[in-house]
Amino acid sequence: MSHSHIPVRHLLKQVDIYRANRDKRDARPEWVTAFIDNVADLFEPMFDDGRVGFDCQPIEDRWIVGMYLGGTEIVGGCDDGQFQHTDFQFDLMQLTELFSQVDELQWSAFPHRPDGDQMPASSFITVEGRVGEHAIRLQLYSVPPTDAGPALRQYQDGRCTPV
Repeated sequence: MSHSHIPVRHLLKQVDIYRANRDKRDARPEWVTAFIDNVADLFEPMFDDGRVGFDCQPIEDRWIVGMYLGGTEIVGGCDDGQFQHTDFQFDLMQLTELFSQVDELQWSAFPHRPDGDQMPASSFITVEGRVGEHAIRLQLYSVPPTDAGPALRQYQDGRCTPV
């Protein structure tokens, strides 16, 4: 007598558990997810492909969202293991149109690192305001955070794959 129905039931139960856990992991309200998607569409890589990364969390009375264009890890050849940032442009006028109210628009730049840090010069733009009735602070970074892994891997044959 075959018991093939037992593994199928087990797999179906695992799918249900996975869905329930996934819903618990993504506690972002729908409006935050839609906002992140809309902002991601405004990143325009200059020469290469790009993949947008983000981090978001609720803080007190607002959501804080940080976004950046992820870097590319070179695989193979003499540059193997090197990490390259992606040049991009970003339409700030369209960005402000995603807000129902803009309270702050600020650019912070760090061209010199006095502590001798060899990090590339970087900057970020902060927009604070409202999306609908919801308070939000968005920070757009010129380079990914140091703890962000690569967004893409580029191979010697020209292939580029998402990570």
